[in-house]
Amino acid sequence: MRAILGTEALASGLLTRGELRWNYERVATDVYLPKEGERCIFDLAEAAWLWSGRSGIVTGRAAAALHGATGINVDTPVELLTGRRTSNPRLVARNVRFHDDEVQRRSSGMLVTTPARTAFDLGRHLERREAVRHLDALTAATGVSRIEVEKLADRYRGAAGTYQAVFAAHLMDGGAQSPQESMTRMALVDAGFPRPSTQILVCGGRQTAVTVALGWEQHRIGLTFAAAGKRLLAVPEWSRNNFLQLQGWINLYVSPTEAVQMTVDRARAAFRVRARRGY
Repeated sequence: MRAILGTEALASGLLTRGELRWNYERVATDVYLPKEGERCIFDLAEAAWLWSGRSGIVTGRAAAALHGATGINVDTPVELLTGRRTSNPRLVARNVRFHDDEVQRRSSGMLVTTPARTAFDLGRHLERREAVRHLDALTAATGVSRIEVEKLADRYRGAAGTYQAVFAAHLMDGGAQSPQESMTRMALVDAGFPRPSTQILVCGGRQTAVTVALGWEQHRIGLTFAAAGKRLLAVPEWSRNNFLQLQGWINLYVSPTEAVQMTVDRARAAFRVRARRGY
């Protein structure tokens, strides 16, 4: 554990006051992190837990990261289920109900919400698209399901955000492999498209197959997302595109910098082509 309580470090003789002052930065009341080294969301989660008196429960995006979800920015405030109050911008304290079966203890002793409770809190406290983006990553990492979120919604029926948590859980899809894919999927749904599927396997002859990241198998329209820093139309991509064309697919390449609305417009144009051909 990199985070320390200043009073404990001084009392035990681990650090002198000078060492604490020069080598550590205070991130919360009596909680310090080393100035050297790159910080991650795990360090900040530990710091938040120590600030709570080792009784708070890490939830939300920080908990999702602890469960293996990707795409969590290190600047994201750490959310805690705790009765303590704070004005620290690095912390969000939520004095709400929870049950013991919604909490896990890590080897460090830190308390973290279960994947199901984490998903429930993500869905009820974040804007819908943002919530679904993180839910996609969480279910990909843990396998948490919509049914588990619905059970918690029944347990906390009437609590603020319960309905939106269930709605967001219905939209989550662990097949999304990047935040861009998640946000694009949500934009397509919001624009009135049928809900697209993820990780569609397209098979050809001679045991050849490729996977389409996002699309509509019935209409044979797919979206392929190019990784950041990678040439959009490298030779393997052309080969892949030719294969999909031979299988009757319209394949739309999406660059990391392409505006979501541009992708939506291109998908709409592809559907118009399909409509003219009777799909």
